[in-house]
Amino acid sequence: YQRRVHGTLSECQFFFAMLSCISITLRRGVRSCGSQPPSVVLMDHVSGGVRSAAVTTAAELNIADHLDASSMSADQLAARAGVSKDSMVRLLRVLSSFGIFQPTSSGEWAHTPVSEEMKSGKLHDSIITMGRQLRPAWPHFTDVVRAGGHAFERDTGYGVGTFWDWLGRHPDEARIFNASMQHGSAAVLPAIAAAYDWGRLRHVVDVGGGNGHLLAKILQVNPDLHGTLFDAESAISDPGTAAVLDPFAARATTAAGSFFDDCLPRPAGPGAALVLKHVLHDWDDASCAPILRNCRAALEPSGGRLLIIELILPPLPQLLPPSVAVMDAVMWNVHDGKERTEAEFEALLGAAGFRIEGIHQVPVPKRPFAIIEAVLH
Repeated sequence: YQRRVHGTLSECQFFFAMLSCISITLRRGVRSCGSQPPSVVLMDHVSGGVRSAAVTTAAELNIADHLDASSMSADQLAARAGVSKDSMVRLLRVLSSFGIFQPTSSGEWAHTPVSEEMKSGKLHDSIITMGRQLRPAWPHFTDVVRAGGHAFERDTGYGVGTFWDWLGRHPDEARIFNASMQHGSAAVLPAIAAAYDWGRLRHVVDVGGGNGHLLAKILQVNPDLHGTLFDAESAISDPGTAAVLDPFAARATTAAGSFFDDCLPRPAGPGAALVLKHVLHDWDDASCAPILRNCRAALEPSGGRLLIIELILPPLPQLLPPSVAVMDAVMWNVHDGKERTEAEFEALLGAAGFRIEGIHQVPVPKRPFAIIEAVLH
């Protein structure tokens, strides 16, 4: 995905950090089913939609923000949220059954460590994105599995086009989505900057880099490096982009366009590199082909490197961490994209005239991120 319609903020194609945070948070609150009969475990998975709806409703009502004292009565919370006391009590009882909010001995309600994560500036917007914005996709998952394509080709109620098209028509929803992506990626950028010897390069072009958060982090820790941010005009002209890159104005430039067109900036010199961070997983192999072909055309004059930052799935029969498996399902159902194994990346890059020279693991716990370093054949 390249933010070519609505100018989303940095890391807008990146769901994984958000998914991991939500998965970890909910696991802390949900009681273990390890000792339960298989039928109970199975039905617990099926009822996960109820838990998701309850958590999303609490986020939309801003209950975590409203509970700004050590404890509050249901009457107070109901008045602040604009619902009846009965509705508030019933919702809180559902949530507290899996560790989100808790009743006190005085009959009031208090936070738990999990409900604290629902506050604004934490996982609030991420919950809205996963729990409401993407919810219309999932009734169509069976059709996607049977017939291919993606859910938003079906009648989701979002109108014609892709999920990105819908965000472009609804700027308020785009702002929520943008905020969720920025929060989810904040912890990952330092790890990416530390995982590769960026200092060996002279010029980096971040292709589809949104508002430039990744580029800014790389430039911050490599004072001799120059960089170019390439994305849609709506992202490049966003005031947030200037705010992010202004501290590096002497070393950072911008260029607008689409990575589907042969107009990528051509980094100069042998120390040149193009960066694709969580771009390819939004697309099937056929759609990735023109992106990689344009990357090759941009690199051919300098003989530079292509640095692809993605998840790398382990081969079967190794099991996936749940958050990784969910991530792949989201890419599949929402975008017709996919996470890939190392062998799949080798085939994809080989068809575009690249070969993998090295794989650099990104040190983020429980997330199999890597920087795939590819060079021209």
